[in-house]
Amino acid sequence: MTIRRSTLNKLAFSTFLLTLPLNAALAQDAAVADRLKAALAAQGVDISWTGVTGDASSMVLQGVAFKPAAEKEAFKIGDVTLEGVTEANGGYEIETVSTAAFRHSEDGVTVDLSPFIIHGMTVPADGATGPLGSMMMYKSAELDNMTVKVADKTAFSMDGLAIEITPPADGKAMEFSGTTEKFNADLTLVEDPKSKDVINALGYQNITGNLEMKGTWQPADGKMELSKYDISVDNAGTLGMTFGLGGYTL
Repeated sequence: MTIRRSTLNKLAFSTFLLTLPLNAALAQDAAVADRLKAALAAQGVDISWTGVTGDASSMVLQGVAFKPAAEKEAFKIGDVTLEGVTEANGGYEIETVSTAAFRHSEDGVTVDLSPFIIHGMTVPADGATGPLGSMMMYKSAELDNMTVKVADKTAFSMDGLAIEITPPADGKAMEFSGTTEKFNADLTLVEDPKSKDVINALGYQNITGNLEMKGTWQPADGKMELSKYDISVDNAGTLGMTFGLGGYTL
């Protein structure tokens, strides 16, 4: 069989054309990941990953690790999925950011987390100005379950964590709220003798309940107010706290 040079040239050119969209998509993946890395670095958090797969609108950051500035070692959380990615004002808007289920064991303590899901994340453009500057924001987040075990006993568990955030606009403060459907704590695992005496005297070796909090933060002057922080314990009552804090700026 004979293949003419013109046919080979056409095949080569066709292959080149087919790879152009792929190359562009891979470049876009890198652009989104790099902007995310820079935005977190501006907030004092270093993020790294072992690879990026997907396309410009949906991608997976593989082998993700976080390292806050004050920590010596990075915290490995596994894969993070970004879905519904679009460009916005030089930055990006991401419909959903979700982690994989997570487990970490150290010194006899095991922490299990269900996937943490964030909705409506905004990644600011490089050099962005405004009330929040370079700060990343999101509209809501949810965690179905968290469990902390000491050896084979469950020391603490929490179900149904939900967070809502309303970004500041027109000079108004940012509003935030958080609730849990239920928490459970086994106080028999407390080792401090004095604390143990108090727990035994009160007769609350195991407690269940829920938590609710609400507050505001004004980025212009750094004023933060926690208008509600209620810890409700079943068959016991509610411990409520409020406080104000000034000068909490970026």
